[in-house]
Amino acid sequence: KEDSAVSKLKHDLSFSPKKCSSQSPAVLPSKILKIEESPLQELYGHSSDVMDLAWSDSDMLLSSSMDKTVRMWKVGCNRCLKVFHHKDYVTCIQFNPVDENYFISGSIDGKVRVWGVHEERVVDWADIRDVISAISYQPDGKGFVVGSLSGTCRFYVASGKQFQLETKIRVNEKKKRSAGNKITGIQVFFLKFFTVKCFEFYFLN
Repeated sequence: KEDSAVSKLKHDLSFSPKKCSSQSPAVLPSKILKIEESPLQELYGHSSDVMDLAWSDSDMLLSSSMDKTVRMWKVGCNRCLKVFHHKDYVTCIQFNPVDENYFISGSIDGKVRVWGVHEERVVDWADIRDVISAISYQPDGKGFVVGSLSGTCRFYVASGKQFQLETKIRVNEKKKRSAGNKITGIQVFFLKFFTVKCFEFYFLN
């Protein structure tokens, strides 16, 4: 017997050719995905709100929190594998897309840090003297972008464990006297054959 939710969806999408002769017929997918109410796995360890998550290609998971830590997990394992301590809230994290032994973290203390997973310590860091709100590696792992609440984006070039500031830009609102947008998300991607770097920024209104 057909599920009641599926039946309702089919009924809502049905149409009469006489009433809707100018419209294209609705096409239903062969399978309708259903979100399970129960989670597949629950992970416990943080003592405060989680602020960001980052996945690796090998099913490792990083979680950053207002409890001033980053925790590392493995899918299928309920126990926290590693804990990386910070001095303040950790707002954003991301695995190096090329070498999963490294990840970057941004914090309210204004420091961007490169962590070595095997070393279990900071291998390089920089103080931008601003609240870090977003961070993103380049797809090739050779650099990353750091966004702040004051609306400034800093572009870093990475070489192994170390990195250095290449340039920075300030993203202002249209109003002349604006202090700038609060950058809350960054996405970096490449057009491979044209070697064009493109950046997308997300802001709070």
